[in-house]
Formats: sequence, structure tokens, C-alpha cells
Amino acid sequence: MSFKHLILAIISSLLIIGFTACDDSTDPETVDREVTVNFSLLQNGQQLNLNTDYERDPDQTFNIDLVKFYISTFTLANTDTSVLLSDVELIDLKESPNFTATIPQGDYQELNFIIGLTPEQNAIDPATISVDEPLGPSDQMWWGWTARHIYFKLEGAVDDDPDAPFLGKFFIYHVGRDDMSRSVEMNNLAISISEDQTNINVGIDWDIFTQGIDLIDENFTHSSGDEVELAIDLADNFAGAISVQ
Repeated sequence: MSFKHLILAIISSLLIIGFTACDDSTDPETVDREVTVNFSLLQNGQQLNLNTDYERDPDQTFNIDLVKFYISTFTLANTDTSVLLSDVELIDLKESPNFTATIPQGDYQELNFIIGLTPEQNAIDPATISVDEPLGPSDQMWWGWTARHIYFKLEGAVDDDPDAPFLGKFFIYHVGRDDMSRSVEMNNLAISISEDQTNINVGIDWDIFTQGIDLIDENFTHSSGDEVELAIDLADNFAGAISVQ
């Protein structure tokens, strides 16, 4: 190789190295974080505890015993990507009010999920699923092949005589069927997942959840017959009661 060709080869190599060093198109290594998604029941921004007396209004006291529900296709999204945190979870505010997932750290502006199940999930026979799985047979969320899974349960008691000892009239709401699932879609959020922030807190507003529902006179539904309209109202309210805290 001539001296001239050697010089040209060296210059070409230096140019290639320079362009490579200046190339910012390569994304940095993605860092995954384990996040915890927490659910809680709120009234006026304050958490409601189960098996505790609260005022619904000056003339009515209520006590919540059970809040249990399925969520499915739980995703976070930003302008670049959508991340599935879970296909299906069974949330029980008494026993298991949260779930965990591993996702890339970063900023997310959208949170989407279904209260209830997809039709395909609702068609799964619990007998074919492990007892440890959300759709398994051990969680008392299965009506049978006619109505299939119960999407959510809300149970408690209400008393309209605050001056007397709390006796209460029970309310029992079991809502299910394919047409009772509700989509929750929230945009313009500021969810940042990092080493210092690995929690997502989802609130359920009690007053919105029960808006327009007379807990004493409309105190029961299994999503059938004359109780269907009440179940629809509860399903609609549930979706509207969701917020990210």
C-alpha cells in the first residue's frame, strides 16, 4: 500500500469512528422495575376501611364488608409504547388489594383496563384452572355455566337511624355477565416509574360508586330479572368512580 493510500485509510477510519461516536440513535439499555398497583376505596379523598361505620349522609350510616372484583387487560401507555401489566387479576380489598408487575421504567400518560372480564376469559371453566390463579375455583366468583363469572361483589350494611344502635340492613350486589364489563380509559396522566417510584395507586370513589343507589330499598342484585337495571347502574358507576391518586 502506498503512503497516500495509507493516509486515506487512516482518515476514513477516523471519520467512521467519529460518526459512530456522535450517533445518538441507539437507545440506552432499558431498565425494568417491579411496580405495585394498589386499589383502595375512598370517600372525600380519605380511605375507607372495611368493617367500619361511616356516614353516607347525616341520616344514614353504612358499613362495608366486602369489595371484590376482576380487572383485565391492565395496561400503561405513552407516546412510544403500550405495556401490559396483567391479563387478569382478582382484587379483594380485604385480602389482596394489589398486584405486582415488572415493566420498563419511564413516564406513562395512559392507564387502561376492564372492570370484569373479556368474553373469552368469562368462558373459562374454573375447574380447568389452578386454584392459585385469578379465574380458579377457590374464590367464590363463579355462578355456573348459565351466568358464569361474577365480575364484582359489593356487600355491607346500612342503617337510617343514626341515633339507635347500628343494626343495619344488608346490601348485596353481585354483578356479572358479558355485557356488565366496563372499560376504564384514563389519559393525560403523569405516572412516572423509577427507582424511587414503583407504586401506582388507584382509587374507587364510594360516593360515585353508589351514586343514585338507595342502599336500603335497592339492596340486592344478582344481575338477572328485575335486578338487571340496578346491576347496570352499579357497573356504570364503578367505571366512573376510578381515579389515579
